[in-house]
Amino acid sequence: MIKLSIPVPPAPILEDALGYAGDARLLSIYWTPSGDEAVLDDGLKSGDGYPWGYLAYLDDPRVALGIATTGITRWALGSSDEPHTHRLVIDLEARTAYLATEAEAVATLAAQWPPSAPMTAAELEEVRRSILAALATYQAPSPAAVQAAMAANYAAVERLRQWLDGQPMPDLGDLNMPTLSDASTLVLLNPWTHAPAQTMSWGEIKAWCETHIYPADRPLWLAEARKAALAGDGETLGAMIIGA
Repeated sequence: MIKLSIPVPPAPILEDALGYAGDARLLSIYWTPSGDEAVLDDGLKSGDGYPWGYLAYLDDPRVALGIATTGITRWALGSSDEPHTHRLVIDLEARTAYLATEAEAVATLAAQWPPSAPMTAAELEEVRRSILAALATYQAPSPAAVQAAMAANYAAVERLRQWLDGQPMPDLGDLNMPTLSDASTLVLLNPWTHAPAQTMSWGEIKAWCETHIYPADRPLWLAEARKAALAGDGETLGAMIIGA
């Protein structure tokens, strides 16, 4: 796992925004295209989290750029179109975060719980009876209860945003990332035909970013553009500029 230099809000700001009510020390989060949902997994329990809290945290430039400095973007945590290859693992006691592969995350989360013996037939039958009993007495929440829960979630997400807005924005000059000369020439591919479309210098790309990208999004945009430029990835650059 890779330790990240990203802000982790004090409890319970992040937990409330994500919808996590467990008591684990380590929690992993990622996005699944199956249902298009945020997933919370602590190694013992797994389920959907609050999508708006997840997006508010992962899309914040302080967080997204901190992940991008590893050479892996936040999209490795999954999107509406692609399954995740990595998870964000958060230490809820130390308030630190790590980027982990799927295998690393699963093993790390499982290790925080004591080993358990396989359930006996009698125990499985008791679980089945408990589920049936719960279903028999289940009552759907009232519209008022649903509205109250949604309002509480929106308020939790707003508290998360306000806390993040109070954190310093990372300085690209301080990041451990390769640099490019402003005179470096890059060929952008047409995102639809995949043919060479235009040539821009790195200086021109930075100037384009200043006039076309929202200020809060510029650090992450530039980090992704720099990564593509260093890799000679004209297709990604074309999608970011021509396809914008």
